[in-house]
Amino acid sequence: MSTTRKRKVLSSEQKLEVCRLVENGESFRKIAESFGVGLSTVSDIYRSRRQLHDFVSLMDASSSCSSRKSMKKAANNALDSAAAVYMWFLQKRALDQPISGLILQEKALDFSTKLSIDNFVASSGWPRNFQRQHCLRELKSHGEKLLLKCFMLEIQLAVDGPAE
Repeated sequence: MSTTRKRKVLSSEQKLEVCRLVENGESFRKIAESFGVGLSTVSDIYRSRRQLHDFVSLMDASSSCSSRKSMKKAANNALDSAAAVYMWFLQKRALDQPISGLILQEKALDFSTKLSIDNFVASSGWPRNFQRQHCLRELKSHGEKLLLKCFMLEIQLAVDGPAE
């Protein structure tokens, strides 16, 4: 009786490495052994390399999530493809403005009405899924970071004086 190997799922980064090794002339068998996967898995990864490259470039543009293993997209593609909520989130994060899950939900509903998406419902679990999808660790900045920013602004005002 033969023993079956344990099922192993490679991350996007590892899949790109598999594609690179195949393109450099490495044998499928060596690659399969080094990553601990089957020959058909290496073949499938290499066959879907264009889709993989497209997905990784899309993720790098949005959040650089290299540990992600699946290439699934959001269930409501209309809101995600516009990426309005995510772009808004990045703008607010760049300004160090705190963003809670409720604020994110309200903004998503606002964008869905502006984009005329009828069946969108921002449930209470929507911010968590949004976080997971875009590989965000936390929605809002911690207090220390915000306090430091306020402190630096106060110092700058004290040195420069009030703007007239």
